[in-house]
Amino acid sequence: MWQLQSAISPCFQVLLIVTIVASLGAIIIAGEDLKYSQPFRNSGLLSWETSRNRKYWMVRGASGFLINIIMAFGHFRKLVYLRLVAGAVTLVGAASGHLFTLPIFVLFVTLLVLSVRSPYGLDGSHQMYLVIFGALTFASFDPQSIVAVIALGFIAAQSLLAYAVSGFYKLVSKTWRSGDALIGIMSTQSYGSDRIYRLLQRHPMIARLSCWGVIALECSFPLLALAGPPYVYLVLSGALIFHIGTAAVMRLNGFLFAFAAALPAVLFSSSLLNHIAAALFVATA
Repeated sequence: MWQLQSAISPCFQVLLIVTIVASLGAIIIAGEDLKYSQPFRNSGLLSWETSRNRKYWMVRGASGFLINIIMAFGHFRKLVYLRLVAGAVTLVGAASGHLFTLPIFVLFVTLLVLSVRSPYGLDGSHQMYLVIFGALTFASFDPQSIVAVIALGFIAAQSLLAYAVSGFYKLVSKTWRSGDALIGIMSTQSYGSDRIYRLLQRHPMIARLSCWGVIALECSFPLLALAGPPYVYLVLSGALIFHIGTAAVMRLNGFLFAFAAALPAVLFSSSLLNHIAAALFVATA
């Protein structure tokens, strides 16, 4: 029993690390949303005037009237500022050893509003932020309880699922197996690099090996993460290096912090599960 208690005891410290990394990411993406706000304006591709037409209740009746007030660009921009402030308060609090429920909840709600207002163009990092801040909201009520352990397990499970689904999708894709997917991504203006694109065109084997490396990492991530040391350290290091490289080359800063924030939860949950397995083995031996 003392072994299980020792495995659970770092829960609060892990929550603080997850919160610090995730709030840093929330601050960065809020700053990006403010700096590059043109698509959210009434004349932009992600304008509320356009996206609200996908649902009848967003246009007609009292619900349409109320949600239009919230989602109008001027009010939406204020919500982004609110997200920025909430991220800063959450970061300072976690860095000083405190989990403040209200700003964490504000981060979750403002990100949820973005999901409703502009579902197009969002990515896996946005969904991971929702998972993290939603789980942290519950954990912050009592960060040293079983609820906090479950919250970390939930974040870890969502992370494992994200890697597994992404890896399986790439594995069954001929474009990814051939390496053409990476060449195509590097050719784009939004996420690409002209220098890397020319390199991959000259040496397509590099693109193929890189794609298979990503496939191997993502498909093996759940199994290696749950296998315990040293495998969990190996796969977490590989994932972190992968996300740092992605952020540097493709300018996906949100991905780096969203998935990096989940890695401590994966490590904690992996350690806890291995301790439980060892305790059960001793009890039945």
